[in-house]
Amino acid sequence: MDPDRPLRLREVRDGKPSERQEVTARQGLIDLYAATGQAGRQLAELARFADRYPGTPAARAAREAIKALKASQAL
Repeated sequence: MDPDRPLRLREVRDGKPSERQEVTARQGLIDLYAATGQAGRQLAELARFADRYPGTPAARAAREAIKALKASQAL
């Protein structure tokens, strides 16, 4: 895995990306944090995603993912 990938994704997310670039960067961070076991960061990014796109199917999916991740941590 590219050790600079999280930094590049965050730079895209925090810069002035197009909406498509922003969505891709946010989803990339969520996937990266899931793959590397960084549940806290994954939860935070899912929450930011859901807050950024309220009322969309993607936001609903992010909220469901948050619930599932929290439930799995409670075990």
